[in-house]
Amino acid sequence: MLPIRIVVSPIPCAKCREAKARGEQIAGEFPGQVSVKVISMDSAEAEEYGVVMPPTMIVGEVLLASGSAPRLDKLRALVRAELARY
Repeated sequence: MLPIRIVVSPIPCAKCREAKARGEQIAGEFPGQVSVKVISMDSAEAEEYGVVMPPTMIVGEVLLASGSAPRLDKLRALVRAELARY
């Protein structure tokens, strides 16, 4: 299963909520193939990824967006490409 990790601020802002919604929408388009995990910016896991600005979206091991929610078409294209590699 392809992981989408979304790092959000401890009190999610509008951009964080938008990134989460887009991640969940894409997961719904690829049922059973994509998982979404929301990670707080102040967690050790966020530190492991070197996140400095929420929201940050990581698809598989690819950093797709930092500081904003990615466009759905870019997210969808990356998910398709990453799934083809799995």
